[in-house]
Amino acid sequence: MDDELYTLARNRIDKRNRQIYLLGANVLGMFVYLGAFAALGDAIPKGVGVFIAIVWIGLVGFHAMMLSAMQNRKGEIDREVERLRQAIYDEKPKRLALDEDGELGYDDNLIEWNETDELRQDLL
Repeated sequence: MDDELYTLARNRIDKRNRQIYLLGANVLGMFVYLGAFAALGDAIPKGVGVFIAIVWIGLVGFHAMMLSAMQNRKGEIDREVERLRQAIYDEKPKRLALDEDGELGYDDNLIEWNETDELRQDLL
């Protein structure tokens, strides 16, 4: 079971890193192009070169925006699944408190109302 979880976690991290590497390669390629465009001078028509540079900068920005949105989406999905799990299975977070005899234990009276109570009512 732990090997499967390790493999799954490694695959997810590898995928995220691959996306970041692709963004880095895209930025590096853009800088190489801009450097070549500046060094070659008249070999590339100025209007065409500037057009390609502007489009490429836009694509790099779009690539960065999509990468950020995908990473934020994963965290939002995990938080929503946790809230739904709490609402459906009535799993309230436990809070530690001191018992009457001074020992550390769970106190259900310290659990305050939260949005999962409202969500639970919506699901029922």
